[in-house]
Amino acid sequence: MFKTICVLLAVASNIAAESSTSLESQVVSATTYVQSDSTSDVWTDNWEKSFPIHTSCNQTKFNQLSAGLDEAMQIAAHARDHTLKYGNNSEIFRKYFGSGLPATVAGVFDSVVNAEKSGMLFRCDDIDGNCKFDGWAGHWRGENGTDETVICDLSFTTRRRLSQLCSQGWTVANSKDNIFWATDLLHRFWHTTVLGHGIVGHYADGYKDSLELASKNSSYAVINSVSLRLFALEVYAYDITVPGVGCSGDSGSSSVVKSSSTTPVAATPTSTDDHDDHAHASDDHDHSHTSDDHDHAHSTGGTECHTHADGVVHCV
Repeated sequence: MFKTICVLLAVASNIAAESSTSLESQVVSATTYVQSDSTSDVWTDNWEKSFPIHTSCNQTKFNQLSAGLDEAMQIAAHARDHTLKYGNNSEIFRKYFGSGLPATVAGVFDSVVNAEKSGMLFRCDDIDGNCKFDGWAGHWRGENGTDETVICDLSFTTRRRLSQLCSQGWTVANSKDNIFWATDLLHRFWHTTVLGHGIVGHYADGYKDSLELASKNSSYAVINSVSLRLFALEVYAYDITVPGVGCSGDSGSSSVVKSSSTTPVAATPTSTDDHDDHAHASDDHDHSHTSDDHDHAHSTGGTECHTHADGVVHCV
């Protein structure tokens, strides 16, 4: 009797072991099947992260423009990474964005690097006839092409490379940001619907106004085109170009701007923003262009002019 019970227990044990082994085999098989699914990465196919350049740009213009676009992505990637690493613990972040959300800033810059860009286009053919006007280095096409940008000849003779940051007396606080291909193109990106989304705009003008916006209305500072560009330049200069030093040019005793405790006042886009020559359906240009209205841009970031959609001419 005892021997019979032992035999039955042994048989039951073997059956249980075989059942367990069979179940494990099924689980492993199912897991392996999911991992080996050849369609798991199909959604990334044809993801165009680079900027399309029109065939109207000859080889030399293509070389310069493509290098400039690469540098724009480079400085955007660093601004994103600086924000992700330090957030609002960064004095430079607080300087330009006050108590604004780091996630917003990081997202704007990451969009420059990783967004789908197949719908965008950079061209050199002056299709709207604006490059003939003095001071025009390029423009967003506006209603004629909401995601198209024209780059005029003036850009190819006046823009600097990112490697020249902090040289020749250039500083963030006292010099024009659009002298560099990288930040000039960032400005142009944010006029498009693909990268600007109708949100990034001109809510403050220039360096001082941008710092004031950070202290009074941080929710607009994080989507202010000038603030974003100056931040990108300053963190790149401080982290990469001249590590630990940079070239802010700020004579103030502190680079930190404390956020305001008062109720934010709604900001509105400025009509005299610090950007050059964007927009514009040809219908927007019903005024005369004379030498008195437009000064040439110089290698030092001289005057450049543009017309807003409301017909207001602005030279910076």
